[in-house]
Formats: sequence, structure tokens, C-alpha cells
Amino acid sequence: MKFSSHVVLSTILAVVLGIFICSGSGAQMLEITSRTGLGGTDLVNWSQFGPTNTTLTGLSNYISNNGLTGQIGDSSAASLEILQQENGWSGNFTQGDYALYDQGSGSNLNISFSTPVSAAGANIMSNPYGFFNATITAYDSSSNLLATYTELGNSNGNNDGSAIFLGVSSPTSNISLIKYTTDTSVNSTYPGFAINQLGIRQNPSTAVPEPGDLAFLLAGFLPGLAFLMKRRYAKAV
Repeated sequence: MKFSSHVVLSTILAVVLGIFICSGSGAQMLEITSRTGLGGTDLVNWSQFGPTNTTLTGLSNYISNNGLTGQIGDSSAASLEILQQENGWSGNFTQGDYALYDQGSGSNLNISFSTPVSAAGANIMSNPYGFFNATITAYDSSSNLLATYTELGNSNGNNDGSAIFLGVSSPTSNISLIKYTTDTSVNSTYPGFAINQLGIRQNPSTAVPEPGDLAFLLAGFLPGLAFLMKRRYAKAV
């Protein structure tokens, strides 16, 4: 049975677009590297604990802008400190951001959620200036590992909002705990790292592929398809 080129083209395009849209609907855990990409619907601002230089010990309870509760703490029971960019913290967060500084050496900053969420993330930088690797790890309510991601960052005192963003997204609301750490936190002179305000998305994203992403896909796919169709016709003559 022979099919016209229009039928073949339409069928292949439908299949490709279907695969692309399904893949964009969140079929797996994803690393998020921008606050925009997180699609946050809620926020935890660390200023709720007090002004800059406020020290927190043990586990501390937080509340988000929308009323979500949870706890923060260092895995080795080291103190946490509330600082502000250019007011106690000289880093590359955006000026005025409140930072949650984990003073622990080689430990994790643990952030739990009383109600599981589908995504969470923050900008992160190491206390010692220079390049560093930051890691985020996510767990469900049964302490099962969901995902872990590591990104390279550059810590400096530029006060320009260039600190890397590191987050995680799930296709369901099953993230009950995230842990942050950096490979430079063991620095003996300037240990630790800090994150700024924590972005949260409580429900799974329903976002579809951006027009630019779709255009990129088609730009690469259509020329190849046209070439194959041309060859098909050449053989038929």
C-alpha cells in the first residue's frame, strides 16, 4: 500500500509532537536551574526568623507565605545564621536577599515539608569564594531517595544575583525533604554555604513546551524529514 507524502508527513509530525508534549508534562524527576523554571507558587523568606546575625540552633520551624510549615536544620547540629546580602553577607545573591547560612563543615542543610511538595529550590553559594559544586537531594515521606543533582557554581562578592539556582521538580507532590550541601563547606577557615529564599511549587506543573522549544525541535526535524521525502520521490521516479 502506498501513502502520499502529505499523509506520511502529517503522521510523523503528529507522533513527534505527541512525544514532545508528553515529555514536557513532567514524566520524571527533573533538575531545575532557574527560579523561573521552578514555576514557584510559594516562598519561604528567612527574614521570618529575625534580622541579620540571628542564630538558630537545633531544628527550627518555618512557615511559608502561603502557610506551608516545615523544619530546617543542619545534619551535624551546627548552627544556622540569618544574614542579608550586603548586610552581614558579602556574596553574589541579589542585594537585600535574606540568606540562610549553614555554618556546618561538610554537613547538609535539611529542609523538610509538613505537606509534600512537587518542586523546591533556591540560589546557593559557598562561603569560601571561588568555584564549588553544590548538590541537592530529594526524598519522599518514607525517606526513599527521589533524585540528586550537582551543579558547578562560582562564589564571589559581586552582589549581582549571579549565584546559581539549584532545585528539583517531581511529577507528583511527593517531595518531603530536600538536602543541600557543597564540596567546599569543609573549608577550615570559611566553612559552610548559604541559600537565599526558598521557592516552592506545591502542585505538579501543568506547563506545556514553550513555543521556542517547539520551534527548535521543528527546526532540526523538518529539514531532515524533507530530505528523506525528497529521496523517497527520487526512488519512485
